[in-house]
Amino acid sequence: MTQALTTVAFHAFRAAAEQLIDAKRSENTRKAYRRDLAAWLEFCGGYGVDPIAPALGQAALWRDQMLARSLSNETVRRHLASLASLYRVALAQGVVRSNPFHPAVLGYPPANTLGKTKLVTDDVAHAMIAHAEIKGHTRDVAILRLFYDTGLRRESIATIKRSDYTPPRLRVVVKGGIEKELMLPEATCAMIDRWIIEHPLGAYLFPSRDGTSHISLRMINTIVSTHGAAVGAPDVHPHCFRAALATAGYDAGLPEYEIQAALGHKDPKTTRRYDRGARGLDATVKIANFRTKRGV
Repeated sequence: MTQALTTVAFHAFRAAAEQLIDAKRSENTRKAYRRDLAAWLEFCGGYGVDPIAPALGQAALWRDQMLARSLSNETVRRHLASLASLYRVALAQGVVRSNPFHPAVLGYPPANTLGKTKLVTDDVAHAMIAHAEIKGHTRDVAILRLFYDTGLRRESIATIKRSDYTPPRLRVVVKGGIEKELMLPEATCAMIDRWIIEHPLGAYLFPSRDGTSHISLRMINTIVSTHGAAVGAPDVHPHCFRAALATAGYDAGLPEYEIQAALGHKDPKTTRRYDRGARGLDATVKIANFRTKRGV
């Protein structure tokens, strides 16, 4: 560790970074930020970089080292974006002198425009719901229906309170701690109503085993993977339903802004990455056929 890294200024930077991290709502997000911060500070210690005033070339060297370790472009972009956020806050507080990780300053690896989230097909989703129903797992059916019909993240479904449900409306907290309201299809309401009749007590719609809190994210993963494996789809996970909803929305001809709002994305580019339709793939063929018919 160099002398520069033991200064009061260094501790001020780390304190500012930790303040930003602690303000994040999701524990998973906080863990990711802390890992990124630790990796960057380890690099600073190894190369004698003062994190209060890192040069652009030093930020670029860290980027290039990550790429040299065969990390994907998306992973490197996420690490850089984390540091950009940390330095933005530290800069606003006067702790650092610049933000060398800002994408307008530092070149980021190109983004992958093809999303990697797998799609759960309608047949598989319906089979999973049917399997849960056959097993008499009303709670699982309700959760699977919510995934399939809303595309909500598991955190949003886990933390639904009974008071948030006034059929057919449902209030949920989505990423970033934002509250939103949505309308539920009749079949989903019917299953939730059935679940409430069977388990009328508790503050949360899907309580934990001891009833003191909400169902855990791990249990939600287990519900999805268990019923997926039972119907021959062991690789299905909760996020697959978001890709399914986005694709179905595009197939239904909904305006992109509506699909974006349903999934809670800030950027429509993110929404497009969830679409598994082959849109634009055969555009050249369609244009050629049109020109042929037109006699061109």
